[in-house]
Amino acid sequence: MSDSAATLRELVEKKRLGPTTPKYTEDIRKRVVDYVHQQRLLNVTYTDLSKQIGLSPTTLAKWARKYESQKPAFLPVHVRDNQPIQTRSAGASFSITSPKGWRIQGLDLEALTAIIGRIQ
Repeated sequence: MSDSAATLRELVEKKRLGPTTPKYTEDIRKRVVDYVHQQRLLNVTYTDLSKQIGLSPTTLAKWARKYESQKPAFLPVHVRDNQPIQTRSAGASFSITSPKGWRIQGLDLEALTAIIGRIQ
């Protein structure tokens, strides 16, 4: 189950109530980064996320980069040859989105399979 912005904001605020600079646990950082990653896939900006969670955009981006650099660049893809390929129409278009968020759009089936074949 994923955290909501309100839940994360509450966790951040609790840490701020102390007399010293807040020290966020790895658990809090990971939960924030998971939420940020989900929202960034929906094109939500770091500025908007900052307003929702209560941390600076710089902190959010820094934490996201740290955790993203620990993940593999590509995830395994399995193509089944025995399954018929169904497309919406002859001019169907596909896109690929990487775990880091870059996107290739407007691919036809041949280009898509060529890219996936090179990744493996």
